Amino acid sequence: MVLDEIRWKHRWLALEGLMIAVAAAALRARHLSAESVWLDEYFSMAYLDAPNLWRFLFEQRGENWEMVPLYYALQYGWAQVFGTSPEAIRWLSILFGAGAAGLIYVIGKLFFGRIAGLVAGLCMVLSPFQIFHAQGIRPYSLMALLGALALLSLFQACESGRRGWRVLNVAANVSLWWTHLFGVLALIPQGMFLLLRGTTRGRPFALWTAVHAIMLIPLAAWIRSMVWAPDPPLGRPPWREFTNVLLCSDGEYFRCLIGYPDKSREIALTALQDWLLDIRSDAETALVRVLLLGSSLAFWRLLTIAVRRLERPMSTDESHRVFSTLLVFLWYAVPLFALYAMALLWKPHSLQARYLIYAYPGLYLIVGAGIAGLRWPVTRVLCGGALIALMGLQTLMADQFPMRTDYLSASRQLRAEARPGELVIVPDWNDLRVLEFNLGSHDLRIARHDYQIDAWEFIEMALGRESVVWVVMGTGAEADEILPRLERFCRDRDIPFTRTVYLGMRNLYLYRCAPKDAIQAATERDTALRMHSPEVESATAPDRSDHL
Repeated sequence: MVLDEIRWKHRWLALEGLMIAVAAAALRARHLSAESVWLDEYFSMAYLDAPNLWRFLFEQRGENWEMVPLYYALQYGWAQVFGTSPEAIRWLSILFGAGAAGLIYVIGKLFFGRIAGLVAGLCMVLSPFQIFHAQGIRPYSLMALLGALALLSLFQACESGRRGWRVLNVAANVSLWWTHLFGVLALIPQGMFLLLRGTTRGRPFALWTAVHAIMLIPLAAWIRSMVWAPDPPLGRPPWREFTNVLLCSDGEYFRCLIGYPDKSREIALTALQDWLLDIRSDAETALVRVLLLGSSLAFWRLLTIAVRRLERPMSTDESHRVFSTLLVFLWYAVPLFALYAMALLWKPHSLQARYLIYAYPGLYLIVGAGIAGLRWPVTRVLCGGALIALMGLQTLMADQFPMRTDYLSASRQLRAEARPGELVIVPDWNDLRVLEFNLGSHDLRIARHDYQIDAWEFIEMALGRESVVWVVMGTGAEADEILPRLERFCRDRDIPFTRTVYLGMRNLYLYRCAPKDAIQAATERDTALRMHSPEVESATAPDRSDHL
């Protein structure tokens, strides 16, 4: 009877986790076809037509030099079954991300109860940071799933002592660092937890340490085979940047989208977008305060139980709560502080929130534990409701703006307005390749030309031979100086131009430059074609929508 009750309990838990995963998948599938392939995704997408897996990994490694192969091997196998379109490949990441959300709910409920599980699971479902990477053609959503498996299996192995959980923990850890090199940092909080829990006595800890040390040997050989590329010159990251990574990861890509100065004001905004931009800073501050409040409550409860231990032995339930809270605190904080130390002492560019995407669910579990520990139900509802509402507001902000560089929209404009054979100049080599990939089959002439001393003369010379010249450029340190010069040049030479801005992590600027006589000839040609077309001749009144 007891065994049947346990089985039904586990089945209901699995069903509830599946429901959270389905909700996460549904949210991550929104606007999937509108997501452009950007540079980091292009590194693997460009080589999916390779004849075999070895060739696929070898060809992209020159550009994606820091890669480890597990995710990309899965990506190649997925493409052979479901196709090589960006939408099809993104579904692989969506499934990983949805699975991570469902598993975090299960962990929260097992560790701290249903309320904590709901809070942590819904935060995972709504997190813009998790959604962005669950739509990405990159390894990060797989990292989140493997991290959740490692977290759960370590705790269950310590609680039950079963060999199956130990094997799963080793498999999850090894898979994690073969998905991303910084997955190795997950070993630090696990080792610290085993030390603090007193698991160092006897064979289990020695065996855990020895197995992972042996498994690290092939990874070390892989790292030695890397051809390291230089990082961009950066100074030591300030403390404020670390606090953004520590507590504000859900607003990271939105802050990048807005930029300094505010890039969003370069386009026409809807009333909703304008309102969201106005409240963005206050909403993010409120979210951080709720996260800090929930974390403080969890830490206070942990401290209270630890003090009681001085007066009397802990009960089984108290021991379970202490060690589960300790584990998620370590899981969240230790890798982030280790990464910051690496950025200070070795590699400043390494302070990127996405590198430790597997650690961030620990924050949601901590906050869920703090809210679940509140005495009065009304306070639990208010705090939990405020957190979910603020997280949902972050999700709404991300949903209203394109996060990735919007090559697809620029491609649609070129296909709709550019005539066959017209020249498209793209100064940046990476922009050129990624734009062509998003453009697909086309009949345009796309060329690269560096904006050096003769760049303006090159455009003027091209306009002397062409009816129209297009220029496509993304924002950056160079572009911020060049774009005003381009517009001044066109005005000085009396070259009419139009500019379209596409908002994203990097704004994309699309210029259409044409001499006056070319514009007049094109207008007359379009008018003549419309006047002699059968549709216009048979219509009682011509359609003027083409002139809008």
